[in-house]
Amino acid sequence: MSIHNYTLSLQRLALLLFFFIPALLAAQSTENCTNGIDDDGLIDCFDPECTCMGPCDSFYYTTCNAPCSYVPPCDSISLGIQWVGQAPTGTYSPLVAGDMDADGIPEIVVAQTEGPFIYIIDGATGQTKVTITALTNFSGGTAPAIADLDNDGFGELVIVGDDRRLRGYEHMGALKFFSFALVGYGSRYRYSVPSIADFNSDGLPEILIGNQIFNGQNGQLIASGGSANSAGEHPARVATNFSFAMPVAIDALPTGFCPDCAGLEIVAGNQVFSVNLATNSITPVVTLPAPYTDGFTSVVDFDRDGDLDAIVQGKKAGQNTIYVWDIQTPTVLREFQLFTNWQEGASRANVADLDGDGQLEVSFVEFPVFYALDNDFSVLWTRNSSIIRRLSSNSIAKTIELASPFPRSSAYVRYCPLSVTSRIVIQSGNSPNSFATSSVTIKSENSACKILNWSIL
Repeated sequence: MSIHNYTLSLQRLALLLFFFIPALLAAQSTENCTNGIDDDGLIDCFDPECTCMGPCDSFYYTTCNAPCSYVPPCDSISLGIQWVGQAPTGTYSPLVAGDMDADGIPEIVVAQTEGPFIYIIDGATGQTKVTITALTNFSGGTAPAIADLDNDGFGELVIVGDDRRLRGYEHMGALKFFSFALVGYGSRYRYSVPSIADFNSDGLPEILIGNQIFNGQNGQLIASGGSANSAGEHPARVATNFSFAMPVAIDALPTGFCPDCAGLEIVAGNQVFSVNLATNSITPVVTLPAPYTDGFTSVVDFDRDGDLDAIVQGKKAGQNTIYVWDIQTPTVLREFQLFTNWQEGASRANVADLDGDGQLEVSFVEFPVFYALDNDFSVLWTRNSSIIRRLSSNSIAKTIELASPFPRSSAYVRYCPLSVTSRIVIQSGNSPNSFATSSVTIKSENSACKILNWSIL
């Protein structure tokens, strides 16, 4: 081959590579939205490239434009009772709903407060379809979670009992598993809120509680993030020995961000954890430093820059504070210190465009105030939630409403009629023979003076 022809061949090869290599790199950085794996940094439906396409058209993570729209009139809302169930659930009983038995009608799953029973209730009629008797009680506020854990076409439920064991039940009530390891890092974890996600994209979901991951098929502990790290708990609740940990499992970081950032991460308060189930490891990879603490966590692209941010209901320098931080940098984007610094903290944040301005706002409760914050975290509006509280008693078929706040710690009340208008004085106390001198006026039936054991709602 002549030098001239050899030079031409090299020029043609260089020209071919000039066009081929960028095309190859582009192909490698394009997400396949149907293979269930991470092709370019984010898994399928968590990837903006897959928004509103194929299996991602109804995925919860993104919002697709509907083919048509209807704005209902919202001047007033009229509510009525559709049915009243007979399952004695008690108060502080979180509900979850889903079609457990694949009959097309959602069921409601709820545990009895301070009792051993779990109920699966027909969502259409309120009739109890299944009653499960566990070998433990369930504390108030402990929540079940439901999903098809074993791909059998039916829903299973999981819940943590007072014994801190994770239990799983089939849709007809049979015990599927219970964990040998205790959930969490102390007795407060009897107040747990499980969530379910497929961390390793193998088609079989895992169970997330705090910064721990459990096997979704047999309930056994796979990996822990450690008691010294964040878990999605509000410090005020931890201080009173309650957990209610609320982290988020989501593909928050691109694959190249860290060695184990392929797949889902855990966002828990002021930390983000990578997950590697092959090595049973949960590792903090991003931490927002003090004075911002752990807290109840929500995740959204709050500043609309194309990556996720965390909204955390926690504390800053001892004050109840809700803040937004960019979980990639980390940088605090918004913060708001709550008015009353309520001893039990505040609720997890809801996120939506509340006022139709095209920007996101947040709403939450810190007793006794219901807050809505604008996108810049100025106060959009507040409502006071302490005007009406209720008392309910099993001793008589009556619920009475208080016209002013009432002590939450009271176990007993004494009430007596003041006049024929049925206004009465109610006094609180921690025993049938000990009552506080202060009283509040409430509305009730006219009746003789009685001492009853009441529940405060």
